[in-house]
Amino acid sequence: MLSVGLRTKAYRCHGRLSEAVLLTYMTDAITGGRRRHSAVVATREHPAVAERSPTTPAETGVAVDGPGHLAAGSGQHVAADLGEVTLAPALTADFRSGGVPEDWYVEAWTEGGEAGPGEGCLVVRGARVGYGRLEGAGRSLEFEAAFGSEPHQYAGFGTDYESVPWVTVSTKYGHAVYARTNFYESEDIRMAASLRGSFHRYRVEWNVLDVRFFVDDAERAYLLVPVPAYMRPLLAAERRGEDPLRVRWLRASPYAREGSFTSRVHDGGGEVAWTAAGWDATLPPGTSGRLELRAGPVAEPDGSWGPWSPVGELGPGSGADLEAPALRGRYAQYRLRLATARPERTPSVREVRLRYVGITGRGSSREGGTSGA
Repeated sequence: MLSVGLRTKAYRCHGRLSEAVLLTYMTDAITGGRRRHSAVVATREHPAVAERSPTTPAETGVAVDGPGHLAAGSGQHVAADLGEVTLAPALTADFRSGGVPEDWYVEAWTEGGEAGPGEGCLVVRGARVGYGRLEGAGRSLEFEAAFGSEPHQYAGFGTDYESVPWVTVSTKYGHAVYARTNFYESEDIRMAASLRGSFHRYRVEWNVLDVRFFVDDAERAYLLVPVPAYMRPLLAAERRGEDPLRVRWLRASPYAREGSFTSRVHDGGGEVAWTAAGWDATLPPGTSGRLELRAGPVAEPDGSWGPWSPVGELGPGSGADLEAPALRGRYAQYRLRLATARPERTPSVREVRLRYVGITGRGSSREGGTSGA
């Protein structure tokens, strides 16, 4: 998908589009490995029925639910407010507007320190931004952040990062990004210098006897170190330099054990057969997800719609063909069923793609769909 970034200030955080028409391309299992261009419409209102873009009618099409439109769906014990569908977390902090939630605090670490808005993120310089309540071990923290080249930038669990304990991702002396713990003594693992300066997705799993660190869903560090303490989710940067810490969002476990998410209704533009589905998902060990689909002749699901049909188990970058005769109708809707056996982990779904084929004429379907940028 075409990456869209906005650069109007000193700190580039890739702002989100609220109302635009974008040109994207897809090469995936649904399109059979072919590059396919489509007009993608993102609307401010997130309509309940996906709008059709004014493209040339085609025999086949792909309806897409991406990060910009998942919030238009609904569900139980799930969250879809950070551009993906997950099980409901115990704590969510969305910093993309540059503000700090009411149950968080900001305090200066050095004179003149502050935390304020960047472009689609919170910028922390010479300050600490913390959650108001302390928590015990057996929790995980996931966040999207860009560490700078300044020393002593932190995102993880701690009390104030001046006194122990802490379990955190940090720049330490500024030369790289490290996995760090400190209870009786400091334990540090250098992850990579290349992580500085760009946004990455981090996850810190603080268990009773050990700690695991993940970057972009891959485990990068493991420390067999017990940290039996009480700490809070805490962001901090000691210095007021020109390369600050930037954070888009944060969430913390425990997650709900299971939940379901029902998408908005997708419009095929005419009588179509919904023939295949694909997705972009992450499923850490101990988590699972299933996709179901139903179709009908009217925009508002009622008794004329068919029942939910199983598509298959979710997997990273995978899809499953559907039985076309059982899923005919102009409109379609999918449902996700997510679960976890480990409350510190959640499956996450960033995109679902539904392929359809016209069965009553060329004008009944189109190539493309709706998606978030």
